[in-house]
Amino acid sequence: MPQSINLLLPFFALILDFILGDPEYQYHPVRLIGALCIKVEAVTRKSAPNAKAAGFLSVISVIGISTLACWFALQFLAHIATPLQAILAIIITYTCIAMQDMTKHTNEILKHLEEGDKRKARLATARIVGRDTVDLDERELARAAIESIAENTVDGTTAVLFYAIIGAAIGGAQGAALMAVIYRCINTMDSMFGYKNETYRDFGFFPAKLDDFANYLPARLTVLVIALGAKISGFDAKNALRVAISDGQKHPSPNSGLSEAAFAGALNIRLGGDNYYKGVCRHSEYIAAQFQPPTPGDIKRANQLLIVSSFIFAITGALVAQIMIALH
Repeated sequence: MPQSINLLLPFFALILDFILGDPEYQYHPVRLIGALCIKVEAVTRKSAPNAKAAGFLSVISVIGISTLACWFALQFLAHIATPLQAILAIIITYTCIAMQDMTKHTNEILKHLEEGDKRKARLATARIVGRDTVDLDERELARAAIESIAENTVDGTTAVLFYAIIGAAIGGAQGAALMAVIYRCINTMDSMFGYKNETYRDFGFFPAKLDDFANYLPARLTVLVIALGAKISGFDAKNALRVAISDGQKHPSPNSGLSEAAFAGALNIRLGGDNYYKGVCRHSEYIAAQFQPPTPGDIKRANQLLIVSSFIFAITGALVAQIMIALH
């Protein structure tokens, strides 16, 4: 297929996600990666000399097995018909994107808050965050939702698009799908193993560090895209950049804080503060402390910014890749 079309495959995958949302079926690739993580962990913990080594072997194994399985499927279809391989590549990349899944979950929170049902809103929030939600008021529920949206902008969408575009530039349709899968493996392992508790402090060391490394550049490029998305959406583009620069490193994560700060600045809301995990308080610095905490209505605005920014990233990423290829 022409290189220009290959570079648009991640954009086509994003359109599928926007239209269809996250497919809910048993053999969803991300669910299979999660199941593989559990099985690999059981094996490596028994065979490796220590927990850190087990975590490292798990990273290699999960990425290797997942990528190889996708490669075989893509190669098989390539021998039948090249367009079939491209279609499968789009589908695989689409299943690695979680833009509409996040909007679905957070819109459910908003719906319950608008109906005045805080109990259901708390239950819905608990499905997407790790913090305790049982005592959260509507502003704290809105904050939890918006912080999840901001973080998911990178983890669930722009980072996938970033690596899929690189893969498409290097290896066409097959490269796009394989790079998307590799990133999704890294992010899934971080979400499952990257805890700083007794069980995963050592085992999750390499998965967490690899996720930080993989998200480093996408997170910083996403700040620029969020600012552009804010400008198009009628939000505060200048403040998105200003707060990202001033407050982006106040978050415990070296990457998530940047997108959260950009969202806070764009929407003129305050994020951060006290979160409780199994009754234990963890305080994070306020981001954009000069503003008021978000209200439920800000969830809708945050989702709009997520969608607009994601499409800008897909389109500009493909254009930049095409220009760089043409210059070489």
